[in-house]
Amino acid sequence: MAKLDIIVPIYNVEKYLRKCLDSLLNQDYSDFFVRLINDGTKDSSLEIAQEYESKYPHLFKCYTKVNGGLSDARNYGIEQSDSEFIAFIDSDDYLDHQMFSEMMSLIDDKTDIVCCDLMYVYDNGEMKVASAGDEALLKDKLSSLKLNNSACNKIFRRNLFNTIRFVKGKWYEDLATIPCVIYQAREIKMVHKPFYYYYQREGSIAHIKNEKMFDIYWAIQHIEECIQLTDWKDVKNELFIEHGLFLTSLRIKKMENIEDRKEYYRMNINHLDKLCPNWYILSIQSQYSIKTKIIFTLFKLNLYGLAAQLFKG
Repeated sequence: MAKLDIIVPIYNVEKYLRKCLDSLLNQDYSDFFVRLINDGTKDSSLEIAQEYESKYPHLFKCYTKVNGGLSDARNYGIEQSDSEFIAFIDSDDYLDHQMFSEMMSLIDDKTDIVCCDLMYVYDNGEMKVASAGDEALLKDKLSSLKLNNSACNKIFRRNLFNTIRFVKGKWYEDLATIPCVIYQAREIKMVHKPFYYYYQREGSIAHIKNEKMFDIYWAIQHIEECIQLTDWKDVKNELFIEHGLFLTSLRIKKMENIEDRKEYYRMNINHLDKLCPNWYILSIQSQYSIKTKIIFTLFKLNLYGLAAQLFKG
């Protein structure tokens, strides 16, 4: 039994899968096993996965299940896992060869989670580092809920998932799930190196027009329900501002049609007005740029057309 199980859901990623799996083969850490979860893929991804399983049976095992989405595939992988630690890798992403050696070296008897930074990779070749979070967020459990909520830049002690599973049928499954896992952790450690290469491909759910982008508000409320929080108003409001106001606005910004952008900005502010009525004051008091605060002011004044023009520039 390997010390670390790596869960890789697979669905229609034939263009990217080999790079992902090769980055696992090239790790300079060896005590791990990869569980490839074929989630009903319709392209040649299954054949690629089976090829790696055949060549490297000591390292890869392929499973096939009926399509149920990313959360369902991850949950299936958790059920198959028998290791002490677990990690999740998206099959269109890839890893630095030192990722697991450096992260596993930080683990002791009390460590439940290790995080690393991410490198966002764009189609135009641009790359940008995304932090795992500030070390100061580790000072208490409530603050730790504001850590980067990606499932893929972390190694987890598997027993953290004894009573938690990824939420199915919703967008933003990481935001809805990972803070609940983080809240259980006894000790979290960080390595501030961008070991995880997160491909921002066009056509992903984060970049298309769909009202399910507002599931982000459900995800934040789900955290409260999951861990029965009663004293987290300030943290919840910070999540509403960062994920609901700022990041959702960035997603809307990617829409080509200005009328769509105007309509979705309006819808987004309606959600904020209901769930975080003082969103404007909080956003102006935050650390965003002057231009971004001007755009938030235009939202507050219902000047969505002007905001759409300024935010696209």
